[in-house]
Amino acid sequence: MKYALLSSTALFAVASLCSAPVLADDHTKGLATAEIQEWDVPWDDSRPRDPWVHEGTVWFVETGVQPNRLVGFDTESKTFSEPMPIPSGGGTVRHMYYDEATDSIWFGTDVDTVGVVRLTP
Repeated sequence: MKYALLSSTALFAVASLCSAPVLADDHTKGLATAEIQEWDVPWDDSRPRDPWVHEGTVWFVETGVQPNRLVGFDTESKTFSEPMPIPSGGGTVRHMYYDEATDSIWFGTDVDTVGVVRLTP
């Protein structure tokens, strides 16, 4: 898979749900428990935003740097991909959307541009 990527220290959480019910008051019966693991984003001033999960990778935009960067976090190896700058003209990326038909991530910016990242060649 080819990565196209978008940076402050921030926490990124991935939760995995268990199937065991919580034993508590009536209003919590049948709810699943969750194990939460957190990883520090390894770059300063990251400000992660708009996470999207695809095939075991959590994609997010770093909005604390200019230009913004797209980053992938591999949930199996627990590693971050190299950040890839998104030349949005100084704006901040907003509202990422994954399009399965084209294996692409579409996004808008606050400077009235639309961009696309193709995850496969």
